[in-house]
Amino acid sequence: MIKMVKNIAEPEVLGSLPGRKKGWLRSPSYTLVFAKDKTILARRTSKLMKAHAKEARKKESDKNGKTKSGGWLQKVKGQMHSHYNYHRKYLDMSEDEILNEHKDNFSIDNRNVKKVKIRRRAVNVQDFPEDEIRLKIKTSGKSYKFILDKNIGLKDAKALLKQVYGSRLT
Repeated sequence: MIKMVKNIAEPEVLGSLPGRKKGWLRSPSYTLVFAKDKTILARRTSKLMKAHAKEARKKESDKNGKTKSGGWLQKVKGQMHSHYNYHRKYLDMSEDEILNEHKDNFSIDNRNVKKVKIRRRAVNVQDFPEDEIRLKIKTSGKSYKFILDKNIGLKDAKALLKQVYGSRLT
């Protein structure tokens, strides 16, 4: 499920989608962070994920108290939850904080986006049929292709993209 920010004050970040760049060999993971004027591609690395999980474990132990940590199963649950919801951390960050988080983070000016396509596609993974959601963002200079994470629904993703790109979404 995608959380879209709806405040009375105009938020910097409208929403985020986790995914990876479409490629043959190396498919780096990114979180697409959508703001009113730009789309930020935030690199997702194992180092950042581990730091986020460590912070989630610390918050969980602080919430339960130092003497009662909730047990091993509670720690695993908290860690898995932090990985599943990693993309949501960007909803509380400013655009500059997101861009400065990793050296590979960059932004695309939304005025330069010419067309956005999102499609569900059936693929065979080791003889097992699966669905994947593909996203293509075409700018005046370059096209960016992504495969969104499996926990993202097509309907939710389309709603967010429609809010950001309007009629350029097909």
